Amino acid sequence: MISNCQSRSTCPVVRKLTGTFALVAILTFAGTTWAATRTGPTISFDLSLKTHVPTELKATLTAQSRAPTPHRAQIEMNRNLRWAVTQLKPVQSEIHFFINRLGTVPINWVNGQIRQWLATGSITLRTRNLTLISQLIGQLETRLIDPTINYQPLGVNRAREHLIVTGFKRIKKIAQKACQALGYARSDILHIEILRAPRPETFRPLLTMSASIRPKPAQSMPLVRHEANIHLSFDTQVRCSTP
Repeated sequence: MISNCQSRSTCPVVRKLTGTFALVAILTFAGTTWAATRTGPTISFDLSLKTHVPTELKATLTAQSRAPTPHRAQIEMNRNLRWAVTQLKPVQSEIHFFINRLGTVPINWVNGQIRQWLATGSITLRTRNLTLISQLIGQLETRLIDPTINYQPLGVNRAREHLIVTGFKRIKKIAQKACQALGYARSDILHIEILRAPRPETFRPLLTMSASIRPKPAQSMPLVRHEANIHLSFDTQVRCSTP
C-alpha cells in the first residue's frame, strides 16, 4: 500500500526539500528582521542661531510734596503729576507713560503731634527713542526729582522660543540630509543640548541726565538703536538607520 508518496523512494526527497524550504524561510525572515533594525553611524554636529531684540528705555521720575496735612500734601503732589502729563501729551503717540501714587506718610512730629506729611507719586515713561526721553526728562526735572533710566529688552522670551523652534526644524533637515548622504534613509535624534551665549551682548550707551548738569538736552544727540543679541547653540547627536 502506497501512502501520500507515490513511491517510497521519493518520500525522503520531499521531506528533505521541505526541511530545506523551512530553513530558507527562517533565514529569510531573520534577514528581514536584521535589515529592519540595521543601524548606521552616529553623527554629531552643532547649529548656531542668532537674533536681535529691540530694547525699550524706561525712565521713572518722582513727585513729592510736604504739607501740614496729608490732604494738602496730596493735592500738591497730584498737581505736579498732572503738570507732567500735560508735558507728555504732545508726544503720547511716541511714548507710553503711567502714574503710580505711592502714598502719604508723616515725617515730622513735635510734642507727639504730626506737623508735616509727605505725599509721593511717580510717573514712568517707556519708549525706544533715546533722544525723546532725554529731552522729556530735562523738562520734567524742573518739578519732579530722582530720574532713573534703565533698559529692558522686549520680547526676549518669545524670541528665544522662536529660535528653539527654528533650530529643531533645521536640525531635522540637516540630520535627514546627512544620513541620506551616507546611504541611510532614516535619521533618529538621540540628543540635543541647547547652550546660551555666556554673555548676551546688549548695547547700553552711557547717559547722564540731570537738570543741573544739562537743563536742555542737546538737540543733536543721535537716536541710538538699542538691541539685545540672543545666541543659541544646539549640540546634536543623530543616529542613522535603514527602515
